Amino acid sequence: MLAGTTGNNPWSQGSSYTQATGYQKWDGASAKSNKMADGYLISPSFSTVTEEETAYISFQYCVGYASNDAQFADHIKLYASTQYASADGFVAEKWTQLDWKATHTSTNWELATTTVTLPAEFVNKEKVNIAFYFTTPNATQSSTFEIKEFKAVAGKPDDSGEGGGGQTEGTPVTCAQAVELTNALNDGATSEDTYTITGYITEVVGSVSKGQQTFWMADTKDGGQVFEAYWANLPEGVEKFVKGSKVKITGQLMKYVNKTTGAVTPEIKNANVEILEPGDEGGEGGEGGEGGDASEYGIGLSYTGGTNFYDNGVATINGVADCKVLKIGTSKNPGDFTLTVPAGKHSFYAVTWSGAGTADVVLKNGDTVVKTVTVKENAGAAQNSPYTLTVTEADKYEFEVSAACTLTVTSDKRIIFFGIK
Repeated sequence: MLAGTTGNNPWSQGSSYTQATGYQKWDGASAKSNKMADGYLISPSFSTVTEEETAYISFQYCVGYASNDAQFADHIKLYASTQYASADGFVAEKWTQLDWKATHTSTNWELATTTVTLPAEFVNKEKVNIAFYFTTPNATQSSTFEIKEFKAVAGKPDDSGEGGGGQTEGTPVTCAQAVELTNALNDGATSEDTYTITGYITEVVGSVSKGQQTFWMADTKDGGQVFEAYWANLPEGVEKFVKGSKVKITGQLMKYVNKTTGAVTPEIKNANVEILEPGDEGGEGGEGGEGGDASEYGIGLSYTGGTNFYDNGVATINGVADCKVLKIGTSKNPGDFTLTVPAGKHSFYAVTWSGAGTADVVLKNGDTVVKTVTVKENAGAAQNSPYTLTVTEADKYEFEVSAACTLTVTSDKRIIFFGIK
């Protein structure tokens, strides 16, 4: 999605979600502060031309830190347009406000799915755009609005908020054409339009996290790593992506550039996926253990989220890009998660949030403390994922268990974990 803004820009992109808030590090400041902020997050264009007579949009969202109901009605709004032009920005008379009100709040950022039926004027149209509007109530207060997995769907939503006649598609292209289109973008840019790419999964990367997994695809089964679907959304009922599957993915193209090496990756982030033909080989990765990421900073043990736990982040660590990281805790509240650990020696990297100082991380097997380590802060552990971290062996910690067990990992401050072996 593209952020069209007025005044201070409230919108930012996380690893798998988009967020709007007036409480952030403004103009490169080292600490967050509140500011009056407002702006529009405008979707890429999509078509609603199908055999269906109705269409709707679906997305996941939550609101945090809202002090009263008026902040929902007055400060978060939804619009649709068939006349949007990126050069013009948000021109009010070209947009129609949709009948939707944000109501879902969450103190630990659990997302809820919502659906909004499009008015008839936006059905069977070649080009439709959606705009999310966010503003703060004043210069000293701000709620925070997070959204992810936005999609347009033909038909009517069912009672669960999903279903209908299938997702509407973008411009159809091959993997090779998608690479050409991506390479034509500016470094780090995302396409305004939505594309649908059909091809085969040639490599599955890492494990499933919150219904998402990364894979490479090509126009043929043995075509190699041509185009990357980064943290793609698993279809309903699918547990993981499988090498050799023929798939159709829909989303915006992105020209990702590694800041350290300068390497360019053509990709789609958070794409919606349809499995056309099942694969014949198991996907790589898994739920940790021997099936996990064996790289230096990868996660090789199975884990389960706990209180104030987040596993949707990535980082560039000592120049190694796209390393999955786990985070526990918030600025005010502690967090925890559990690890499934086989007998033997193990290790992990951990850093505390920038400005938080040192913190104790405790590993317990039931009521028995297995290990307590004092973790140091890291300047790169700040703002939203993706992070850029520089670590040393001093940030690596070892522990040993005599028998297989489940360990609870806790801390009273924000901690980022990776390299869990």
